[in-house]
Amino acid sequence: MNYRSAADLLLYAVSPSSASEPWKPLIRAVESIRRREFTHAQECLSQLAAGQPGLLGFAVSVSWLRVALGRGDIVEGVRWAEAIRSNPIASEPLFGAIADLRIGILHRLRSDFDLALHMVLSARSYFSEIGWTHAKALCDAEVANVMLVRGDVSAASAAFMKLKDAFQEEPLLPFRSSILANMAAAMQRADRLDEARGIYTEVLQLAPFNAANADRGTILQNLALNHKLSGRYREAESIFNEALTCLTVQEAPSQYVRIHNSLADLAMRREDRGAAAVHFEAIANVAPDSLVPLVHVEVLSTRAWSLANSGNYDQAVETVLEALTLATSKGLIDESHSLLNDALQWASQSGHRRLLLEEYRRVQDVRVKKAAESMNAIVELRTQLEQERARREVERQQELSRVIVETQTRTMNEISRELHDSLGQDMTVLQKLAERMLDGQMISDEQEWSRMASTVHEVAQRAARDTRRIAHLMSGSGISAEGLADAISMLRSEMAHAMPSLDIDVSISGSFADMTFDKVRAVYRIIQTSMQNVARHSEASSCCINLIAHEDHYHLSVEDNGIGFDPVTIKQGIGLREIKARVELVGGQVRIESMPSRGTYIEVTIPREQGAV
Repeated sequence: MNYRSAADLLLYAVSPSSASEPWKPLIRAVESIRRREFTHAQECLSQLAAGQPGLLGFAVSVSWLRVALGRGDIVEGVRWAEAIRSNPIASEPLFGAIADLRIGILHRLRSDFDLALHMVLSARSYFSEIGWTHAKALCDAEVANVMLVRGDVSAASAAFMKLKDAFQEEPLLPFRSSILANMAAAMQRADRLDEARGIYTEVLQLAPFNAANADRGTILQNLALNHKLSGRYREAESIFNEALTCLTVQEAPSQYVRIHNSLADLAMRREDRGAAAVHFEAIANVAPDSLVPLVHVEVLSTRAWSLANSGNYDQAVETVLEALTLATSKGLIDESHSLLNDALQWASQSGHRRLLLEEYRRVQDVRVKKAAESMNAIVELRTQLEQERARREVERQQELSRVIVETQTRTMNEISRELHDSLGQDMTVLQKLAERMLDGQMISDEQEWSRMASTVHEVAQRAARDTRRIAHLMSGSGISAEGLADAISMLRSEMAHAMPSLDIDVSISGSFADMTFDKVRAVYRIIQTSMQNVARHSEASSCCINLIAHEDHYHLSVEDNGIGFDPVTIKQGIGLREIKARVELVGGQVRIESMPSRGTYIEVTIPREQGAV
């Protein structure tokens, strides 16, 4: 399998049309990961040797890491992250970026947000540099996930909204449902309940959430909570019951208990103690040690309320204090505050109330301090994000400047060689011939004179052509918008004269009269550089150049049938870097596609001036 196919497989689960036998179990594993069928993925991966060097070993380690992340197994995730980093393939830029993205997700799950952000932005920078917009979108989605988990709900919501359209494109469609689910979670946390409810309903129609599995159960649980928060208790109860049918206690004990606890809460709201008792019994059959602390606290809180409603205030307060001890030990300060706030609604005895009020005051002090720390952390995270973006923008600008300077230096060197090797030599010949012609005694007859005159004419024509070529090489500053088409045609004629074996087709349509000078120069230079690349490197027999002026943008494409190259493994030379730099300087976008033996295709889009006709 080539590097590009392997990268597509690891990023998007896009399977190659053909693959050798060792890769087939891995392809099946990656497809299972995309469907969140982690048990089947493990079975496929177990057929392959893990930790071996080389591309296949790297791909296997990345896939094991994805399984660990999907299962929430941080310990296994760390082990596979180390295996990925120890593989020499990770030192190659493309696979280093893939590793940074996946390991960045691991650090986010470990709550190491600074490192997670640094790694994901590093991957994003490389994907942006090579023009992999879909991979860059995956990185942007992970940045939004970091923001959401860190508590910056408004920033996360805005980021997910911005990404929504990008994830409708074919390579990203398998990830679209997860993006929408996270977007809905962000909106629900921001109290945008109606918007969140609509998105959850849409997500339930998409894979993997459209099948009866734990993932669908999670979405249904969130949707039920949405209805509960909106006061739609009957709808909430129905959806909670549907969520229960999607999972088992063995598969997801905390989620199973949380749903039963929510149903018990709803039963007590309608004063159906019998139904509440059924749900509490289901909860009692699950070992408390198998529950995450947050769910255990929620269960104790609901049970305390049930005891208080039955008049067992002493037991209710004891249960509240048990829940409070657990929540405090796990740093669940907001949950402690909510727990005490609810308890104060039913604690009527003065002794109980005084005790709970004292605990409430203590928790409130900690909560205020934590809120300030959380806000500072959000500000620091945003600052770090902006600083990282600013740093990478400086690096980008430095690269642009470096490319332009290198281009100018190369151009001046070429001009120097042309002046010395061709034009200088022609001028020397003309000077010698002129001296002979001025000295008539050295010319024996008319025939000799005619031959010399013919030579002078031929050398002078060649010098004129060389002068024009050097002028074009030196600067496009003399080209106007009106003269752009003629200048391109002249380039085509000169290239055809220099390489008769290369069939060059140029098509220009639309009006360029309103094109600004910087865009005229950029287009001319891009075509000039592209044609030079074709002549020097492609071994092509044909080249097609299309330039079209659309209503809102200019479109340029250059395509050849040459030997092509692999953009992943071959470092791009100054020519392609110059094209990218010039496009970026005029606010455009460039796409470069090539494969060995398949030629090269360059597409440039430059926005038209606002208000131009």
